[in-house]
Amino acid sequence: MLKMYFFDQAPYARYYGNGDCIYIELPDGMHVLIDVSSKGAGKIIAKKLIDINVREIDYLVISHLHADHTGGFSELVSLIPVKHVILSGYGFHNMDSDANFLKLLREKNIPMLYVRMG
Repeated sequence: MLKMYFFDQAPYARYYGNGDCIYIELPDGMHVLIDVSSKGAGKIIAKKLIDINVREIDYLVISHLHADHTGGFSELVSLIPVKHVILSGYGFHNMDSDANFLKLLREKNIPMLYVRMG
């Protein structure tokens, strides 16, 4: 059975409506997380995932590289292993947060998969 959870992390986002995080458990048991909200939210997201018996993330999908979508990554990955990260390539702004996120992916040896339209 497909399961979906929407974690509204707006208190950690700079602007109202930002900072969402979506968890999907596929029928085959794979765990997919879409975005990891803002800095400060990663531990809360990890706790919510652990509370529903999620012990690892097979695929983390980052919709775009803005801090309100990647900021919670370092906290999350310190508590729950992430096997793969899927990036769209949209939103690279060469900001410090982008560089830190990509650096952490390399340090943790997490494979990055890039997708594009078409």
